[in-house]
This record gives sequence, structure tokens and C-alpha cells, in this order.
Amino acid sequence: MNFLLHIHSVFFVCSLRSLHFDGRTHRFLVSSALVSCSILPSFSAVPNLWLNRYGRKRKRRAKTIDELHSLQRKKSAPTTPIKGTEGAFAAISEEERQKQQLQSISASLASLTRETGPKLVKGDPARKSETPKAHAVHHHYHAPTISVSDSSLKFTHILYNLSPAELYEQAIKYEKGSFISSTGALATLSGAKTGRSPRDKRVVRDETTEDDLWWGKGSPNIEMDEHTFMVNRERAVDYLNSLDKVFVNDQFLNWDPENRIKVRIVSARAYHSLFMHNMCIRPSPEELENFGTPDFTIYNAGQFPCNRYTHYMTSSTSIDINLSRREMVILGTQYAGEMKKGLFSVMHYLMPKRQILSLHSGCNMGKDGDVALFFGLSGTGKTTLSTDHNRYLIGDDEHCWSANGVSNIEGGCYAKCIDLSREKEPDIWNAIKFGTVLENVVFDEHTREVDYTDKSVTENTRAAYPIEFIPNAKMPCVGPHPKNVILLACDAFGVLPPVSKLNLAQTMYHFISGYTALVAGTEDGIKEPQATFSACFGAAFIMLHPTKYAAMLAEKMQKHGATGWLVNTGWSGGRYGQGNRIKLPYTRKIIDAIHSGQLLNATYKKTEVFGLEIPTEIDGVPSEILDPINTWSDKKGYKDTLLQLGGLFKKNFETFTNYKIDLVILLTCSSIVLADRLLMGSISHSIGPKLGFHHQVSHCSPGLFGLSRGKFLSLSSRKHFGRIHASIDVKDGRKIEAIDFSDPDWKLKYQADFEKRFNLPHITDVFGDAVPIPSTFCLKMRSPVSDVFPGVYPSDEEWHGYINNNDRVLLKVINYSSPTSAGAECIDPNCTWVEQWVHRAGPREKIYFKPEEVKAAIVTCGGLCPGLNDVIRQIVITLEIYGVKKIVGIPFGYRGFSDKELTEMPLSRKVVQNIHLSGGSLLGVSRGGPGIGEIVDSLQERGIDMLFVLGGNGTHAGANAIHNECRKRRLKVAVVGVPKTIDNDILLMDKTFGFDTAVEEAQRAINSAYIEAHSAYHGVGVVKLMGRSSGFIAMHAALASGQIDVCLVPEVPFQLHGPHGVLRHLKYLIETKGSAVVCVAEGAGQNLLQKTNATDASGNIVLSDIGVYIQQEMKKYFKELSTPVDVKYIDPTYMIRACRANASDGILCTVLGQNAVHGAFAGYSGITVGICNTHYVYLPIPEVISHPRILDPNSRMWHRCLTSTGQPDFI
Repeated sequence: MNFLLHIHSVFFVCSLRSLHFDGRTHRFLVSSALVSCSILPSFSAVPNLWLNRYGRKRKRRAKTIDELHSLQRKKSAPTTPIKGTEGAFAAISEEERQKQQLQSISASLASLTRETGPKLVKGDPARKSETPKAHAVHHHYHAPTISVSDSSLKFTHILYNLSPAELYEQAIKYEKGSFISSTGALATLSGAKTGRSPRDKRVVRDETTEDDLWWGKGSPNIEMDEHTFMVNRERAVDYLNSLDKVFVNDQFLNWDPENRIKVRIVSARAYHSLFMHNMCIRPSPEELENFGTPDFTIYNAGQFPCNRYTHYMTSSTSIDINLSRREMVILGTQYAGEMKKGLFSVMHYLMPKRQILSLHSGCNMGKDGDVALFFGLSGTGKTTLSTDHNRYLIGDDEHCWSANGVSNIEGGCYAKCIDLSREKEPDIWNAIKFGTVLENVVFDEHTREVDYTDKSVTENTRAAYPIEFIPNAKMPCVGPHPKNVILLACDAFGVLPPVSKLNLAQTMYHFISGYTALVAGTEDGIKEPQATFSACFGAAFIMLHPTKYAAMLAEKMQKHGATGWLVNTGWSGGRYGQGNRIKLPYTRKIIDAIHSGQLLNATYKKTEVFGLEIPTEIDGVPSEILDPINTWSDKKGYKDTLLQLGGLFKKNFETFTNYKIDLVILLTCSSIVLADRLLMGSISHSIGPKLGFHHQVSHCSPGLFGLSRGKFLSLSSRKHFGRIHASIDVKDGRKIEAIDFSDPDWKLKYQADFEKRFNLPHITDVFGDAVPIPSTFCLKMRSPVSDVFPGVYPSDEEWHGYINNNDRVLLKVINYSSPTSAGAECIDPNCTWVEQWVHRAGPREKIYFKPEEVKAAIVTCGGLCPGLNDVIRQIVITLEIYGVKKIVGIPFGYRGFSDKELTEMPLSRKVVQNIHLSGGSLLGVSRGGPGIGEIVDSLQERGIDMLFVLGGNGTHAGANAIHNECRKRRLKVAVVGVPKTIDNDILLMDKTFGFDTAVEEAQRAINSAYIEAHSAYHGVGVVKLMGRSSGFIAMHAALASGQIDVCLVPEVPFQLHGPHGVLRHLKYLIETKGSAVVCVAEGAGQNLLQKTNATDASGNIVLSDIGVYIQQEMKKYFKELSTPVDVKYIDPTYMIRACRANASDGILCTVLGQNAVHGAFAGYSGITVGICNTHYVYLPIPEVISHPRILDPNSRMWHRCLTSTGQPDFI
């Protein structure tokens, strides 16, 4: 079907995204129009989705404004007689209904606002309300002429600070889906987006924000550049300029007059203007007259989308913040909450710059002036407990704590309406009147009575109203310094006490953690309690690192004598489903006791693990419930669950320990307190020593874990300087001691220590009298040494093909300027550049073995890997070039040294000439084997002088043990490893052989999964790739294919269920793309599976099949949603392992095999060969086996993968 579109106006805007093609029915479906587009044909084939008052609701998700509109209204009993039917009734037509509605608007508004007659536009009494002309500027008679010189907005079509009544008129006349409810509120629709889009909120990363903002893992700040922001800004302004009118609000944030922020909101809808009129502080006429230039401006283009193919964009929605320009741009969403929360994010940046703490909390004040802050996530009861008829409400959501005291940031409240009733929330119920905005509610078509239980449009129905609509609101919304800081947690594990008094350090720790739990019934797919953490109880909005807010909170609490409390509003006597929820009256009694000061003088005892202080009695609360262990009949179950929750806290807190901050003393103390308790509970916890600090306070004792004034501990083989220990045991028994960075010579000492650690073990270490001889490896003499030249070793002084023993290769080549830089590998907190050199690999001019006397053996251990035969072949060929005649292969790994039925295999160039043309191993492989002593005995019996070991971490650990035993027995045996791991998880090396081939071969499986998914209705392809502890194959395969929507790796935690789970995202992909492809590493998500203690022959834990689990859970999830999906699962593991090496790996194997032989003849033992920064090196085996190399979630490569897939964080 072809449409010829002729554009007559430069302001005509028609987005191609509003036109979707349904390939199965060969129809075009038109979504909600961005602007009036008369040249498009009219489509009216939208299914009738109206809801009968007594009928069954259809479970269909609305995608267009017409569908949302039909969901919004319920058909009621008809009341207009049909002419000629004698008493029969029928519903009037929609056209007639709209006509009657428009005729009654003025009268309704006049009644509600106690005015008579039609509403007149201020400034021109002769002209009645009508669609504003493009040449007219509408504003209150007392409003100043606003400056738009820097906005690019036209000056001629601005409606400025309209009153609620005027905005009602504009909304009802021109915005489909806007009605007056029975109580006088404006009921409207927010379009297809009925909630925030945190994945689409971006912040410009520039000189202003580079060092100030929190970037990287765990941060809500998704970066974009200035150029992309300006592209989106121009797009939004151009769209706003194309409209007949735009709405402009000039308002304030923060009730503290000394720290007030002026904001300007430019929007396309009257609904948005009224929403912000309610949520921001409304200026007086005098304040408007002197408003001047705003401190921050929002350009809200509403439903007009961004170009999803623009750099940094992942959808048609984008909420962009530019702190340098003090501007925000909104594209592709009409949800008004984006403006409110966007401004709150901005306040989270601006206020700390003024040494003012911004807080996501509720706040109330007693009659005696005692102020309390309430922090809590959804479901903890924050709104219920902070809204107290006996106390004044300062605010319900966003506040500042300055030198003047506490103040509300907003001028209104934004309350949830789902299941709202007069009995449960009388204040909110009564606040829904004229002036209030009701979002996405369903109401009776005739009476306009709202059904707050109806979730047809969304569960996120809300009301936005001025705070003065609450009877006990304190006006102005300011108060003295808080006396109590109450952290609310809904603990569904049932192990936290109903109330605990916190010291300053504990308050900071729990404030940063922001804990609660999700339970079944509150989130899709939740079957058992799931811990959820939101830093500072508002992770989606904070701009700086959480520890900075925590440090400010502790400073203010200490200065003003505030007390911290942890209140559990969740379960007791057992976890969710076993115990009972703590009764609300008990919680209210606890809160009352906090307010009255009764708990300050109570008697306390400490709990296990968390070290919380709990009172022994509270008036009106049963004493037995105050200590949760008393309420559990299964005491062991209680302790196990407590340790489980402690482990979840530990894991969550690790996100915040690898960040460079200046003021972390109190945080360090809190970490040590918890670490100490967790250690008592047999949980390994290393938060305390992971934090460096630059200041000292008297009440903190970091020395508990080996830290002292001015010291920072480091281990260079770890990725981040934050990953530290007082001392590290290496597998060969050596210890790496901590470095004192206050020592001016620490850098020299570090380099000396590094040189010592990376010094290569040599034959002369044991045989000091060993005499080197000239090398027999000279490529000017192509033929091997033969009997014709016995004892003659050719040399050529003019041939410069040898490596000098003093040649070195730089281990790291990037000079990171900050630990916060992506992928930074720092030694000290300042990321000081320290050169680290390792030995260059290659042939030496002098050798320590006579080739004609050497017997060399090759053994391949572990699993198969592409390239094994290539390495075997090249070792044999190079040995022969040196002149070695006795070369054998040990069959089936280390087992071949002890199994009498297995005999060694003679090897020669003739035998190995073509083995590289096939996969597998000529010698065979196996895991496990005999003891080290038995292997060395076999080496002696066989007369082996050189042993070449091909294998991974475990195999190399065995090779190192063989090397040490040979030294102990004074055997002149060179043991050289060649790292073989398809997972690419060997430390320090660029890559290991077989990895490139694995990534290449994985493309076949991924492409098959893509075709299967793309060809099926609601198809999903799941591909499981290798990667026990590292996700390199999965990540690189995803990048290479460009077909992956979700990539899951062991290093990045994820949840399947819940609001941010993988399954929820797959649902989104199915709805928007129709198909999806998932790539998962075999070691990913093992915490979600039933753990086993089974191990393989190498001692590795046998992994549960995450691919099958995801497939099964996916089917269950979509079945519960009544959404058909076709899931195909592909596991190509053994196909990939068994294939032959590709060209890239073939070259790598060739060079590794040659250098292994060169290293052995040079007299080195206990070493391995590898490639670092594209150069080949020798490394001591202990330095590469201390732990597996893992993918760094902060690396640029992982960020590139996320950019490719477009996936969010699944936590």
C-alpha cells in the first residue's frame, strides 16, 4: 500500500512512528496522532473496548489514545429517551454527548469556582475563551512579559501561568480523554506511558558533571553527550513551535525562601501545565512580576518522539537533563510524573552544591515543633505513617535539610489512587476536588464517579493536588531541624525487629542500602520474598554517589542531635507466607513512642548479625514481638534466614565500595560494624577494608581490619584499587603485603615488589653451576641438527633473531586519570601511573639444555578447546628445529602418567603435520588425575626433561605444583604451561587460544535462534554459551552478532521476576518487537537455581542449567499472562568446543607453541606463555592462577555490549 503525502506547511509534523504495519493481516494501524494530519485516511476500526458496568473487563492493553479513552469510561444505564419509543431508553450518541458536554463546561466551571457567566480571558474582557490565535500572547494581567530569547520558542503562542479554571477549559475542549469527575477533579490520560521510564532518563556528561556525578555500575545516571542533547532539544522546540499554543509555567521549588529555585515549564498540554501548577510552589502576583530568568527550564514535547536511531537513544522516549545549560527535554512520553521526578533529580544536584541535603522522604511535625523524617520504598507505609492527624504535614515526598531546618521542595502531593477509599485515606479522598488532576482513572460515563478499584488503564492511577488541600498541612511547608530519622523497611523475610535504634554509622549504612522486600501480589511473577534495595531510598533520582548524601545526613544528624530508627512494617514469626505481618496499630504505637521520646530512655539489647539495638518493651506493643527470634518457632530457620538476608545486604553494598570519595569515615565505620557482625554469623564480608579514606575522626577505628591513618591497601592483580586485603596469600605460599601510600617512596617500593613477583623461575635457581650453550635455534640454518654434526651448535653473530633477557613488555598501557574512568585499573586512590613490566617471550641466544639429550613431553588436560592440535603441532615442530629427537605425548591428561594401560605416544613432524586441520586433541583430554608425587615419579622414570602442559587455571595449578616438586627433588625439568581456556578467564592476558573461534562459532547458534524467534509468533530464542565464572564469550558473541536483545553474564547480577526483571523486559520486547533473542553464559544466574555440592574431576562445582531454567520460567510467566510465546533453546557448547581453530586462533596457537619451547630451552620453569597488549610474554604461573579473570561490568566493552543490546539493569 502506497500513500502519496504532499506537505503544504513547514510546520506539518507527521512521525513515521505513528504508522505501524501488521504483516500478518496486511493492514495499517494508526496510533495516536502527534498533530492533526488531515491528509491521512480516517481509520475507525478500533475495537469496542468500553466496559459495561456489570460486564467482564477485557484484559487488553491499550496502545492508542482512542483505546485508552474507551477504557477510561464505563457505559452506564441510558437516561435519554429515544423519540417514539414510549419509555424505552438508549444511550445517546457520542457526538451528542460531546456537544452537551461542551455546552455545559462554562456552567460547570462557574459553579465550581463560584463565578457566574462564561469564563473570559484575562486582559481582554470583550473576547470569550477560544482557541488562541498564533499572534496573541495569553497571560494574567499581572504577569510580566517573559523572556524566551534563549529558548528558540516563538513569542506569539504562549499561554502563561493560566489558572486552574482556564486550564480546565483548554484540557476539556482540546485534549481527548479529559473530563470533570463527579467531585470536580480533572480526569485525564497520560497516553501509552503510564509511569516513569528510568531506562530513558539521561544526563549530559561534560566538564560540569564528569567528576561530580555518579557514573557507572549501579548509577541511575545514563550518560549522553552535549550534541545529542541539542539534537533532542531542537526536535522538542521545533515541535512546540508547530503547535497552535504552548503552556508556560513559572514557579518555584523549595519552600525555604533563601534557597528557592525558579523553574520554567514549557509544555504542549493543559494537563501538564495544571499538573505542574499543583506540584510546584505557586508564585504570588508580586513574585511573578519579579520572577526574572529561571534557574532551570523544562521543554516537554509530550508524545512527540525522539529519533530512536539517534546516538544514545534506545527507544522513542527520552528524558534528557543538561545541568550545564540548566535544561531538561522530554520526548515520547506524556506521563507528567517525568517532570516532577526530573526536577527532583535536578534538586539532588543543585542543593548539595549549596551544602543542603536533598531527601526522598516524608516529613511531619508535632505540636511541640519536633520534626521527623520518614524514608521508605513502596509498600513500607511511608505515606500512611507520615500522614498523622495529630501532627502537621510538611510534605509527603521530597525535602531539603539546610542550615535553616527542613523544607518541602514541592507545592503539592502526588498520591496513588489505586483502591483508594474514604475510610482508608480520608485526606487524599477529600483532596480530590476542583483543581486536582486525576491520571488514568476509570469513571462512570454518565455520573463521572471514579472507580478507584478499576485497573483497566493502569495500576498507577494518581492524583496531583496542591498541598493546602490537606487540612493539617503546615503552611508554609518548613520546619526546624529533625529530631528523628525513621527508615522504614517491609521485611518479608521476617527477621528484622519491629523497631531498632541505630547509631550514626548504622543509620548511614541502612540509608545507603534502602532495603525493603517484594512479595507475591505486589509484582508480577513474584512467588517468594525478594529483597530490593534503592540507594538513599530514591536511587532513581540521586545524581551524586550515595555515600555523599549519607555523609551529609550523618553530619546534620550529629550536629542537631537527631536519632536514627529502623522500623520494620513487614513480617514477624516467619517469612512471608509463614509468619504474620506486623499489625499497623503496633507500628503506630512504635512511631508514637519515637515521637514522644519514650524510646530514647528505653532498655536495649543487641541482635545477631546486624548488631541492631532493640528495646525490651514499648507501651501498647507486646514485648515478645520486639525480638523477632521469639516469634519464630523454628529457631534454626530464623538464624538461616537472618544470615541469608545479611548476605543480600553484603552483596548489595559491594556496589558502593569501589568508588573514590572524600568523606567516607563514618561509612567505613558502619561497614566495619556490619562486617564484624556478619563475620560472627559466618558470612564472609569485606566491606570495611574495601574503603580508603583521607580523613580521620576520633570515634572511628578503621584499624580493626588493618587500616591505619593515611594507609590504603592494594592488590595489583585485582581490577579496582577498592578490592583490597591486608595481605594476600598466593598459591605458592608467598604473601603480598599492603602498601603504605603515605610513604613518598611507595611507588618505587611497589615496582620493586612487582619485579620480584614477576621474576621468572630459572634452572640456575637450583643448579647454580648450569652452563649455557649457544642456541641451536637459528633460522639461517633451516635443517635440524643431525648426526653429521655431533656436538656442533650453529650460530650466526649477524643474525638478530634472538630476544635479550632484559627485554620487557609493558603490562598496562592506559594511564587512567581517575578510578571512576570506565574500566579503570588503579593501584592507589589517586590512580597514579606506575609502570609494570613483564618478560618478553621468544628465542634466547643461550640455552640450558642440549637438544640431543632432551626428552620432551606434551600433555593436554581439562576439556576440549579449538586450537589444541595447533599448539601440539607447533611445539613438536619447534622442538625438532632445536634438534630434539625424543618427543612424546602423554595420553588423556595427567591420568596418562599413572594409568598403566595408557602408553606415551611418539611424536614427530610427520605425525603432527596435518592434525591442525581437525578439532579436538590428538592426545586426548581428561580432568583430574594422580597426585603430584606420582606424576613427578613418572617424569623421573620416563626421563623427561621438558614438560609442556596445555590447560586452564586448574591445570596450571597442577603444573606449578609439579614445578615446585621437581625443584624440591632437584630435578632438571623445565615445566612450561600454555593457557588453554575457551572462557578467556586467565588473568593478565589479552586472550587465550580458542576464544576467537568460540565467538565465531557461537554466531551460528545465535543466528539460528534469531531466525527461529523472528519466524515464530511471539518467538524467543535462548542461546547458552560457555563461561563458568566469566561472560567474555557471551559478551563478545552478542557484540559480534548484533542480534541479541538480552545478554546475561555471571559478573552482572540479574533477577528474572519483578518490575526490573528479565521476564518483564522480554514482555516489553514481545509487545514492541514481536520477538527476542537471549544469550546467557552457563555460569550466569546460579543464585537463582538449586545449588548442588557435586563437583567434576577437576573439583569444579557442577553448574545447574541456567538455559533450561530460563526457558521454563519464561513459559510459566507468559502462560500466567495468557500471552502465547514460542521459546526455542539452543546449547551449542560441545559443537563449539570440538571445532577446529579459525585463522586468528591458528596464528595465536602457532606463536604460543613456539614460545613455550623457547622458554623451556632458555631455562625457565614454572612459567606460562601469553599475549599482553599484543606482545608475547612469559609470566610466573602463580600470578595468573590466583583467581579467574572476570568481566568488568564497568569496562567499555561491557558498556558497548549494553549499547548494542539496549538492555536495562535487571535488578
